[in-house]
Amino acid sequence: MRKRPAMQAQQGVSLLGLLVGLMVVAIITAVAVPSYQQHVAKARRNTGQSALLVLAQHMQRVYSDNGTYAPAGSAPDLPLDIVPVTDALAYYEISWTSIASQSYVLRATPKDVQAGDGFLEVTHTGQRRWDADNSGAISASERGW
Repeated sequence: MRKRPAMQAQQGVSLLGLLVGLMVVAIITAVAVPSYQQHVAKARRNTGQSALLVLAQHMQRVYSDNGTYAPAGSAPDLPLDIVPVTDALAYYEISWTSIASQSYVLRATPKDVQAGDGFLEVTHTGQRRWDADNSGAISASERGW
């Protein structure tokens, strides 16, 4: 007479184990995704800041060459085709807020996926400003990057 082989234990994942695993993934995702989105927004903001600093250097060269920020009485062309600036143009609209012979304010206004992050500015004195609360105005606490 032949002996029956002992029953082998079944291998696999139980429904409870699968649900626990899915809950762990959901919790990690709920924490990680907002953190990642904040990090990406900050990286884009840094790109905008870099572009403004490059343009501020350009404006200092304009002033050194002409003795004014507005040669011929108008705003000079900005070099929007250099790499830090072209990268920023995907997320920011860069424009003059004001320009005169002895002063200027350049602004990077967020657009598309960066909209709502608050505008960035740099002035002829090198002052850097960020509308961190996206109120449309710079308060005393927002006087720096």
